[in-house]
Amino acid sequence: MEKSDIHLVATPAFLEERSDEVQKLYQDLIDETMATRNTVVKVFDAPANLVQKSGAQVLQFAAFDVDRTGRAYISEINECFRSHNVEPKRFYVDSFANGIVTYTCFFDPTFQGEALERLAQTLRYVSHFKHNPRKSGLVWELVLNNKITPEHAIFLITAAKFIFSFFPKETEEYLALADYFKSDPSKKSELDTLFRDTMANAITYERIYDALTSNYELTLPMFDDFKKVATGLCKPFYNEELAAKVDDQVGSRFDAKILKTLLKLSAHLQMTNFFKL
Repeated sequence: MEKSDIHLVATPAFLEERSDEVQKLYQDLIDETMATRNTVVKVFDAPANLVQKSGAQVLQFAAFDVDRTGRAYISEINECFRSHNVEPKRFYVDSFANGIVTYTCFFDPTFQGEALERLAQTLRYVSHFKHNPRKSGLVWELVLNNKITPEHAIFLITAAKFIFSFFPKETEEYLALADYFKSDPSKKSELDTLFRDTMANAITYERIYDALTSNYELTLPMFDDFKKVATGLCKPFYNEELAAKVDDQVGSRFDAKILKTLLKLSAHLQMTNFFKL
């Protein structure tokens, strides 16, 4: 069983260097991370005895370091700092024996309020991203460039899995040939094999992510539709108007087909815990 008592999971150096007050801050952070089994981000006023300027802010980030490297997510966190054009005055990284890694950042009093909350909101989603340059990395770039919200980014990653599973593979040409060869099992089998091989090369996660991120503006209203259905504001529906806009604005027929497959998610959604993230 994983332990949460900081006196059992922290290093001797940590316990020696940190005051009881600071240890209490870490204990609360570890307890919440253990309880939720999820990333925890906390923002609060820095204790007066720990800073030189009144009004300084502290941001704490904690998550499970699956690989036990002790520095998980550090590149993503630094990317978030650059994206939000801020640099902490002090920055501490600590790892614990139960697999939790924490980042404690002290910010100047000038960085607070809405700007600090936007940074915290982005960091809450960091652990959900696995950097793959041709897949989720494309989505993460949109977040870092403030094109989409982190919540929308998770939607796109979920959407990619949905599209890969439910992309309509039968074309009119295939259906016509299948009907023509239905009385010849041998020819029909050859056709099916050729078709499967062709589609396996055509519909890939790389192609899906490219279509979604290249046309991310069209996915904005799709996410709005998904949110309305998922939170019970409306019944599942297929947005015909948006489908027409996809046909009108997307040059590639294949990419348009990918995007219109995503529209089916809101049309058939019955239940989701997406917004409990």
